[in-house]
Amino acid sequence: MVIDSVTLYTVGMTLRDPFVTATDAQPTRTLLLVSITSGNFVGWAECSADGSTYCRGESAETARLALGQVAPALLGSPVVEPQSNRELVPSPMAATALEGARWDLYAKSNRLPLAIALKGKLDGVPSRAVLGRSDHLLDRAEQAIEQGYRSLKIKLTPSDDLAGLRSVRAGYPDVGIAVDFNGSASHGPEYPSYWDQLDDLDLEFIEQPFQPADHLLSEQLLKRSRTPICLDESVRDRHQAARAANQGFLINLKAAKFGGAVEARTIWRDLPAGQGWWGGMLETGIGRAHSVALATLPGATLASDLAASDRYYTEDLTEPFTLSEGRITPADRPGIGVEVDLAVLDRLNTRPPDRFL
Repeated sequence: MVIDSVTLYTVGMTLRDPFVTATDAQPTRTLLLVSITSGNFVGWAECSADGSTYCRGESAETARLALGQVAPALLGSPVVEPQSNRELVPSPMAATALEGARWDLYAKSNRLPLAIALKGKLDGVPSRAVLGRSDHLLDRAEQAIEQGYRSLKIKLTPSDDLAGLRSVRAGYPDVGIAVDFNGSASHGPEYPSYWDQLDDLDLEFIEQPFQPADHLLSEQLLKRSRTPICLDESVRDRHQAARAANQGFLINLKAAKFGGAVEARTIWRDLPAGQGWWGGMLETGIGRAHSVALATLPGATLASDLAASDRYYTEDLTEPFTLSEGRITPADRPGIGVEVDLAVLDRLNTRPPDRFL
């Protein structure tokens, strides 16, 4: 079997509610989708880059241009277990999308669920609902818990009143709660009262309190905080992951940061037990399927940030992933296990697809 074609789609997705973090508010997202065919098999993946600060300049358009340069060289190449694409595509999120489509194609051609192809399992993955900044935080938390979520992560900045967070903790003392600053904290451990207030709330962890360049502040907070400190944007490769883990940080793993599932899986296997967990990036059902498959790798002790995909978009590209007893379960069908609705895809296209035949 060889690769017959590569197609790049640019789609506009509308969120049910604007997703508000410390850095921006997103009512819509523009994403790049990749499909690769071999005979009757089609592999799908998505590039989560949207031009935000987190994506460091990557966007659907930069990914389209980068992948358009390498797509012709893939034609006629054999369908084999993927290796890292970082030598072909230096942009990590674009490389992740290309590798992901090849993983889906490989798994389908071998009649394997993607989770099994990646050496994971078909077990359900404990799921954490991520709540954007809101003046109605308690209502949002109550809604998520009624939907079956047993862990919450709340977007926060130091300027936000902690009363809402205290209300959530008081109302749900047995629910796992974490907070994510997205690098927005500017006052460091020399202002102990603020961090002491967070310590008093029995949080699972505090994620990315400072900008990636402010690693010294993160180290200082790690030493004084009773709450575990997690790094996300600060960790972009295996060397940074190893250094952070050795210091005692938790690490939020996302394949898109590392250039694909191959590298993310290697980093996961090298981490000490309990020091990593799997995050997400507001994916459609396509990207969610890839993320859930990776999150089934053995060794997880914390819930993933992989909520049901119908929490996000008014209209998705696949049937939604749903929550059952606080877990998201990968499909047991070959590949990503969900079908792309081509009629919806055609309707959400924002430009003609780029096809390489």
